[in-house]
Amino acid sequence: MPRSKETKSKLTDSDIKEFKDFVKDLPFHKSLIMSTPLHTAAMTGNVQKVRSLIKSGADINFKEPPYFVSPIFSAVQGKNKQVVDMMIKAGAELNVEADDHMTPLGCAVLDGDLNITKLLVDNGARLHTRIYDNLSILHVAVARGHVEIVKFLIDKGIDVNAQTEDEETALHLAIKTKNKEIVKLLLDGEADTNIMANNVIEEGTDIDEETGGGPKITTLWLALFLQLPDYIIDLLIEKGANIHARTSGGLTVLHLAAILGYVREVNLFLQAGCDVNVKSHRKNTPLHFAANAGHVKVVETLLKVEGIEVNPKSNIGETPLAKAAGHGSLAIVKALVAKGAPINGVSYEKMTPLHAACVTGQYQVVEWLLKNKANVHAKASMGMTPLHFTCVEKTPVNVIGALIANGADINATCDNGMTPIHFAASCDKLDSLKYLVKKGGNLRARCFMGQSVLDYAARGDDGVKTLKYLISETGVIWDCDLCSPLYQAVKRGRLDMVELIMNNGGVVNGCVAATETPLHIAAERGDADMVKLLLKYEPIINMRNTENGCTPLLLAVKKEHNTIVKMLLEKNADVNVPSTSGLYPIHVAVRSKNEDVVNALLTRGSYYNIEAQGEKNYDYPLKMAHKLGNSKLITMLELVKKIFDAVIENDVYQVECCIQAGAILNAKNASGTTILHYAVNNKNLKIVNSLLSRGVDFTQATNKGNLPLHLAVSLGDMKIIKTLLTNARKQNLIKYNLMVNATTKEGLSTPLHVAAEKGNFDVVKLLIKSGAIFNRKNKDDDTPLEVAKDEKIIEYLRSVETLFEDVSNEAEDLGEEAASILASERSVMNARHASGGWTLMYWAISKDQTDLAKVLINYGADYFLVTNKGTSPLHIAASKGNLEVMKALLNRVKSDCPDKLLDYINGRTVKGSSAMHVAASIGAVRWLMQRGGTYNIRNDKDKTPQDVAKDDKIRDLLQTTHDLFESVKKGSATVRNTLNNLDEEDFKAVAGTRNIEGQTLLQIATKNGSGRLAGKLLEKLKKLS
Repeated sequence: MPRSKETKSKLTDSDIKEFKDFVKDLPFHKSLIMSTPLHTAAMTGNVQKVRSLIKSGADINFKEPPYFVSPIFSAVQGKNKQVVDMMIKAGAELNVEADDHMTPLGCAVLDGDLNITKLLVDNGARLHTRIYDNLSILHVAVARGHVEIVKFLIDKGIDVNAQTEDEETALHLAIKTKNKEIVKLLLDGEADTNIMANNVIEEGTDIDEETGGGPKITTLWLALFLQLPDYIIDLLIEKGANIHARTSGGLTVLHLAAILGYVREVNLFLQAGCDVNVKSHRKNTPLHFAANAGHVKVVETLLKVEGIEVNPKSNIGETPLAKAAGHGSLAIVKALVAKGAPINGVSYEKMTPLHAACVTGQYQVVEWLLKNKANVHAKASMGMTPLHFTCVEKTPVNVIGALIANGADINATCDNGMTPIHFAASCDKLDSLKYLVKKGGNLRARCFMGQSVLDYAARGDDGVKTLKYLISETGVIWDCDLCSPLYQAVKRGRLDMVELIMNNGGVVNGCVAATETPLHIAAERGDADMVKLLLKYEPIINMRNTENGCTPLLLAVKKEHNTIVKMLLEKNADVNVPSTSGLYPIHVAVRSKNEDVVNALLTRGSYYNIEAQGEKNYDYPLKMAHKLGNSKLITMLELVKKIFDAVIENDVYQVECCIQAGAILNAKNASGTTILHYAVNNKNLKIVNSLLSRGVDFTQATNKGNLPLHLAVSLGDMKIIKTLLTNARKQNLIKYNLMVNATTKEGLSTPLHVAAEKGNFDVVKLLIKSGAIFNRKNKDDDTPLEVAKDEKIIEYLRSVETLFEDVSNEAEDLGEEAASILASERSVMNARHASGGWTLMYWAISKDQTDLAKVLINYGADYFLVTNKGTSPLHIAASKGNLEVMKALLNRVKSDCPDKLLDYINGRTVKGSSAMHVAASIGAVRWLMQRGGTYNIRNDKDKTPQDVAKDDKIRDLLQTTHDLFESVKKGSATVRNTLNNLDEEDFKAVAGTRNIEGQTLLQIATKNGSGRLAGKLLEKLKKLS
């Protein structure tokens, strides 16, 4: 009669797989390696050869290394009974062991050769030997399924209860392999049914050690688990199997029958005297397991037993009713409640059955419980209501609706102040969140930690979708509080989320609990991609955290995140900001022997001789390098020290030697002074020129904020001033602007203040001509004019002031007085205004004064001067779409310095925008492209001109250009058709523009071997020119 059960176990195949593999893979023995003639003859069954070799004196018991198998092993595996018999009679040792304890008898049993097995046993081979992993001969026979050999061995009196290292008997193995015939043979042979074995069931099965199905199980438990036929179960019981025996987890066979849904066995065990309320070590009863698995008939069977506990609690407080509710078995829920289980009874974590049903989204159970007076406001541990739980798990929205329809508080708070909306947002339950919002959930509620729904949404794995919904459809705004959603996104490394937050008003400098910014977090974690993204949003890069005063740079140096260190330095992170304890980045880098970072820090102006105070194991960088014995660091720092000494002593030869040896030129001493400062102070023009020609940073300031230019102006050394200005202009226009108008830290004085106060008219005039801001105020609120005492300087600066007063009064035309000043003193036209650093040319172009702009260009106005934001006259003209001014500017550049033309066209603002990015018209874009403008240049936010363009025509042209460049690279046949379809101006634009690598379409075609295409381009360009 087949077993009555509600569900077939899913466990059978997985549980016996490991053992089946073992059985399948049991090998023939290593004696297959025929090492001697006798081994070979025995293996091949060559009777005559064996007889001859024995007669001639061959060693019948010779054990050949490395496996130490004698010839009788070969005879057994050769399956030649005559040879085996011959060798036995010749004195072959029958109980000899190979290297893995295998014996000739073991080989015969393994191979299933009954005749040879009998022959060996009858001639004295020992039955009670162990082979392989401590297996007995009987284990091997059972594993191979050799029924006749098993019967023979039992008849010969072999120990049927011998155990492996895991205490498995042959009966365990027979049950695992489901060999019913062998099981019966072993039971008839008085095998002990109650020996408990370890590790019989494979780890990871549904019934594992957590529920007692791991180590230590009996043969009855195993047979039931593996669904052996009823008669085997009955036979095991008949042979004395203990129905009360427990696994290591305290489970009896009644527990197991309840778990598997076996109604027949449940009745059988109950009738045999099993306790219906028997508890596992975790105090689970059979009713717990049956309810949890949804076995209705088993539950009904158990509930009929007199004395059953309807509401027992496990060691963690779970009840059968809570388990049934969580499983979704309404029939069991009804049966338990009808039998007296309390509908609002408290279970695990103070959960009611309604909580349990909500956790797994059991709508029918929830609906029935609510109709039968389940408490919709009941609070589990942490104050969680059923509605809270629906927003944590993947619960259908209809369950949420049922709770709200029955009076659930949609804005109920748990112990930490979180509402259901908070849980839905943090758990990616977007449908639930939308439903709660629709039903009036409070989106502006905050938990007791002050966190909003946006903060919780940022915690979700799919938080981007949730955040998009909250931002675009609910009107929730970011609050600049300490618990920024940005913090969560950065901490989790979610680039997509960070970008979404920042593009919708996130605060990049918001501090978390007033301790650190998002940039601190990313830098310390070593998340280079995150740092790169955050830097696009212009964070305060030198902000110190409050925990230990570290900047993002110092944290990156500490963690040896070299890539991030490089990124921060490229954004001008201050290398000389110490921690609260007085550690500078260079100390940390030297301590960790990070040569690359030490070099980078010194190159960016790190103090080379600053002392670390208040920290053990730290000292002056050079002393630390000596203590660590790092020769490269010693050489690097010694060279810096030597070049400082050489410059201070005006030793030109030694300076050159240090430079040739690779000395770092931008390092500072503890006062912030560089070698360029000392060279300027010594008025050593030769050394100044030498340093500038090597690219020394002319914008490095001392700790008081003095640049080399301040020093040169104070000394009135016109040659050095001109040298500094000329070299700075060649190197970097934005840095040039910074140098000319740099302010000291204490007095906020610019070089123009210094020159005016010193009464040096020639220097004042030179600085104005070089783009000095004429009206910047120092700390005493004085402009250069107000600190000047020399009448000539006063008159000159007043004329500049008058000029700018005329043009700054929203005037559309240059007034007569201004025109007169400009005509008489042309140097004033390069002066800049404190409000943004704009020049007269900037004003003329922005006011569409094209004629004036052209006059200024012809007068020699400096077209390379940029505003404080790095905006050049070309940027302004392009943004106005003023082709006439653009042509005048580029013609002048082409005439004065043709080698700088491309640099000028592609010049960038402080934020990385080129003229192409800001161009307002298709004509301006075409014109820039035709002259070599880079079509795919990127700004600091990684945007190309096409990305930021608002005009469809501009976008289309740039997209066509991009497609053409990609097609030429791939050698696509569509290129010619596309080129033929372009009008004349667009063709010249596409042919003239360059990609970010500086290549034109013609150059790419030539490089890729597209000669015909290159020829066509040249031919058409000649016609158009």
